[in-house]
Amino acid sequence: MKEQARDLLEEIRPYFEDERIKFILGPRYAGKSAFLSQIAKALEGKKVPANHILRIDFAEESFAKIRGLRSFIDYLKSKIRDGRKYYVLLDQVNECEDLFGILKSLNRSFYCSVFVTSDDVRFLEEEISALRPSSYIRFFLGPISFLEYLAVLPKPKTRESLLACFEDYAFADVAYFFEGEEIRPSRGFLRKFLFGEIYKRHPNLPFSSFYEACQRIILHAGEDFSPSSISKELKKRGLSLEPSTVLRYAEMLEENALIDHLEPYSEDGRTYSRGNRRFFPLFHQLLNYPNPADRRKLAKTLVYLYLKGQGYDLNYGKTYAGTFDLVVRKDDKMCLLAVSDYLEGDEEKKKKIYSSFRPMKTSCPRFVVSFDEGDCSFLGIKNLNLVDFLMGKAPLFLT
Repeated sequence: MKEQARDLLEEIRPYFEDERIKFILGPRYAGKSAFLSQIAKALEGKKVPANHILRIDFAEESFAKIRGLRSFIDYLKSKIRDGRKYYVLLDQVNECEDLFGILKSLNRSFYCSVFVTSDDVRFLEEEISALRPSSYIRFFLGPISFLEYLAVLPKPKTRESLLACFEDYAFADVAYFFEGEEIRPSRGFLRKFLFGEIYKRHPNLPFSSFYEACQRIILHAGEDFSPSSISKELKKRGLSLEPSTVLRYAEMLEENALIDHLEPYSEDGRTYSRGNRRFFPLFHQLLNYPNPADRRKLAKTLVYLYLKGQGYDLNYGKTYAGTFDLVVRKDDKMCLLAVSDYLEGDEEKKKKIYSSFRPMKTSCPRFVVSFDEGDCSFLGIKNLNLVDFLMGKAPLFLT
């Protein structure tokens, strides 16, 4: 794959002047800092004076003295010299001593448009939850999408060549991430990240068992997370880890934006019911380059990442009869979604997948996404091809 700068602006450009705080979430190496640089350049292209664009990276030593609320406000007052709008771009806000106070002050005391990002997704989610929903907008910046992958290749001329490109994207032993604004390849991504980003901060971790446990956690993508079950799996491999330790490792993966979790969604469509979390890797390559037997797990992860990147709110479905893959919501509308590998020719499997969300009383649309090239629609529920879905050619309808 040739290197190419990523253009990330189209989704957020309409909100440049919006008074709400713009939170940009996503895993490390997804290009969030580069995104802030692109926003700054786009603002300059709109003839915004350079001194009205305030870029602050709290991880840099030069900004260490303004991580507290009072010092930050004093700094802002020294920079804001007139009544025109300012654009405040805040990076690595997990280094702040009082982010909630800083954001409230920006919202109330200054005429500005605010953009916020951090590598610590869990920290940012906690800060967001303390704000009024009407005071912010969230954007998810995901890893390289299939469309972005295609954009730097010769255009496939046949369906067969398109599917071959998808196989290379989905099953390659290479993860693509951002270094600045350039796309870089990396092999052995999980081990490099665990050692380079986590283990160096926790040098007393028993690395071999930590690595093995992390692989087990990730390989349960899209399933109910059970620390005790993973502990039993590890015991069969000669590793003794308590469920509480497995849970702690999962939390470390989430804190470092390698995995994300879904909560269950209740029958009434409004409140959350009790149930296990389900984790998804934020890079599909973390599934350890699955073999064909793991295609459903891969498909679920790709669908999850695509929908998250499109700004949908996601939960997994939970009913009295069991669970299904996804409840997809946006702007008070929703649909239900199940994901499979291949359905054609397997009537029993098809019936099980298509019936999984039948107990839901809502009349909203229901879809099943699969690898099938032929139409496997069933029971009045539409089947969508995975490759077309990831290319935006098989859209969802929400009601």
